[in-house]
Amino acid sequence: MAAELIRGDTWLRQWQVKDAQGVIIDLTGASARLYVRDAKLLKISEASTATGEIIIDGAAGLITLRIDAEVTRLYPIGKHKFDLEVTDSNSIVKTYETETLHVLADITYD
Repeated sequence: MAAELIRGDTWLRQWQVKDAQGVIIDLTGASARLYVRDAKLLKISEASTATGEIIIDGAAGLITLRIDAEVTRLYPIGKHKFDLEVTDSNSIVKTYETETLHVLADITYD
């Protein structure tokens, strides 16, 4: 199922990371990044723990994404791709989601 976002809205999303048995994975010391790319795989935007758009609550295994409206206002209308990549405290890199982002036209704008 594709994620939907109206262009110019704040994009908020959360993930809680669990293992195959449903146990929360402790992400203490982890970092994360997420890129949005168009159909030609050109980068539209990026978010990360380093720049503050992604926050990790390590013990809760919770990853929170916030991309402000000023950024999403520049997203082209259409279908794009994104993934969430996490690097744990042991430098193990794992992609937890790869998804389509369907950016819809905004009607209320100036």
